[in-house]
Amino acid sequence: MARFWLVAVAVAALAGAVRGQRIPDNPCPDIFAYRQQRGVYFGEIVIPYDGSKSLDLAVNISMVGLYQDVKLKLDLLTPAEQILNSPVLRYRVNFPLRNVIPKITQISFNGRIFCYGPSEPVSVDGVTNLWANVIFRINQYTYNIQSGVNNPFISNNVNNYNEPSSPNVPQVTPPISEFQNVPVTTRPPKLTVEESCGLANDIQTLVLKGDKTVDNEYPWLAAMFHRQGVSYTFQCTSNLITNRHVITAAHCVWFYKAPLIAKEDILLVMGRSDLTHWATTGALIRTALEVTPHPNYKQGSGHCDVAVIKLNEEVSFKTTVRPICLWTGDTNLKRITGSKGVVAGWGKSEEVQNVVAVPRKVDMPVVSQETCLRSHADFKNLTSEMTFCAGNKDGSGPCSGDSGAGFIIKKGERWYLRGLVSTAIKNEDYSCNLDEFIVFADIAKLEDWIKVVTK
Repeated sequence: MARFWLVAVAVAALAGAVRGQRIPDNPCPDIFAYRQQRGVYFGEIVIPYDGSKSLDLAVNISMVGLYQDVKLKLDLLTPAEQILNSPVLRYRVNFPLRNVIPKITQISFNGRIFCYGPSEPVSVDGVTNLWANVIFRINQYTYNIQSGVNNPFISNNVNNYNEPSSPNVPQVTPPISEFQNVPVTTRPPKLTVEESCGLANDIQTLVLKGDKTVDNEYPWLAAMFHRQGVSYTFQCTSNLITNRHVITAAHCVWFYKAPLIAKEDILLVMGRSDLTHWATTGALIRTALEVTPHPNYKQGSGHCDVAVIKLNEEVSFKTTVRPICLWTGDTNLKRITGSKGVVAGWGKSEEVQNVVAVPRKVDMPVVSQETCLRSHADFKNLTSEMTFCAGNKDGSGPCSGDSGAGFIIKKGERWYLRGLVSTAIKNEDYSCNLDEFIVFADIAKLEDWIKVVTK
């Protein structure tokens, strides 16, 4: 009798552990469902098939806890011979751990984002974010599968887990048959700026001296090139704010009352963090249709140092190309004084004096206008009520080439654009003096003008 009682207690404990697993909120109920089979949870994706010959499914997940060497695996369940005649494609999402049910944060197919949601909140237990994709290419006679998994999160901590059991755990989602009504004759609607803006692919921590960004970590970054003869030279960093406009510093494109660069000679490259061989690596390329500097821009200072460039053609938002959210709410500088923001751009690095191929990022605190003005006499001519100062004064910060890069602040799950890199105190050789604060054009105070220009 005693032995039976011990076995019963053990079985009950295991069953309780399985039942105690938290089923995260599902931001993708139309195409994704949590499933359970023999005590093991997995995910199922049923997505409309668009008829293309290249099937690229990408999935992002988030898990509470720090884990090392874990992988997310995707399997295409639709038989190869049925793909071309199937209205939907069915995938299985195999979770990395048996005792942790991850939260789905994004699902995209062939570059189109079908749904997304916030990652797990940061806690003392840490958060692990993973990404995986599987590509299925079809030719006339054969079906070849290529898959890849990217785990950019590395940790020194691995959580052990107990293998769950109990085949009687009830289903937590509707029957699979309910997915049969997913519409497949039309493409999903294009994402709006409000739906897409400010969602970064940021999964690494900041490094003070200027860490390299993850590939396409900030998908609103747009590299501006200047055509000179038959070649292109990197000019400035800009930021996508609508599907037809980027914003940058006025001094990048304007000189006093005249264009610094003819609009016909401006080229904008998006969707690629690494600018090496950008012309042959699938970057999204646009030219300039209109260049509009702020009418009150004061040459040589940060006052209204803002320009909006209208693209010759709209862009479609996807994982690697998204707009940054424009600042909303209170514009009083005192509300953000002391807060830290992030600046990312293709400026010069400490190691080399050339523009870096991969954008770097640095976090820096906003300081009060009084602190900025008292720190150096030259700030009197560089600042105004339309600027703010930020910096660590320790050799870190934006430099040449970073002009136009955004000063972004995270609110909730989204990043918001508060300022643009404008100017700084110069050394005797005109190099960047990063032991002083950096001056940013405060675009939050130009909201009405930006709305008019981008209509």
